[in-house]
Amino acid sequence: MKHTFLTLALLISSFVSALAYDFTAVCETGQELAYTINEDKETVCVYKNSNSISGELIIPANVEYDSKIYRVTSIGGSAFSDCSGLTSITIPKSVTSIGWRAFYDNSGLTSITIPENVTSIDDLAFSGCSGLTSISVEEGNSTYDSRNNCNAIIRTNTNTLIAGCKTTIIPDDVTSIVRWAFYGNSGLTSISIPESVTNIGNSAFMFCSLKQITIPANVKTIGESAFYWNYNFTDIAFEN
Repeated sequence: MKHTFLTLALLISSFVSALAYDFTAVCETGQELAYTINEDKETVCVYKNSNSISGELIIPANVEYDSKIYRVTSIGGSAFSDCSGLTSITIPKSVTSIGWRAFYDNSGLTSITIPENVTSIDDLAFSGCSGLTSISVEEGNSTYDSRNNCNAIIRTNTNTLIAGCKTTIIPDDVTSIVRWAFYGNSGLTSISIPESVTNIGNSAFMFCSLKQITIPANVKTIGESAFYWNYNFTDIAFEN
């Protein structure tokens, strides 16, 4: 029953959101994107778009509307969710924040790069992107990094892994895997959790395809549903 109410709430929210943009404009790769004007009246947020958007997408750094140029500074919640036909996305350096479920369930995406100026990435932003083999952060970003080519997004000051993909190698200095970090990554069949990890968040590996996992001795907490719906599991081991 709770699942039904949550699904209904998300559908209603998505429907309302889809109607709440200020204008649309065609980007250089041919897709028509929706935008909302921010309170400063100088910048805009990429808003909820149709899941029919496909192919290569280059989000512009600036967009013109009503004879005025606006700077694109954020990608809103669910902006490109369920766009399974998208094959590549270029995020401009002007973007500083990426919203909840922004690229959720984009199974056609194989790589994504986070620009150096992004300082905020909400939950589930890249979850369900089962085809991702490369996820990285540009050098010079003061908030996030992808140290050692780990194919994951790490919050630098806390050594916290916030998003990964099926090729992620968790760095040895990561101390926490946050909730939903690998949620919906059905391509993830194996992962090694280093000794440095002390916390695994709620639903961190939910809806993956893990076959076995070893929980290090230093792990103190494992969140609710952390490994839920991994039907291929054959073995879960706890060190010491």
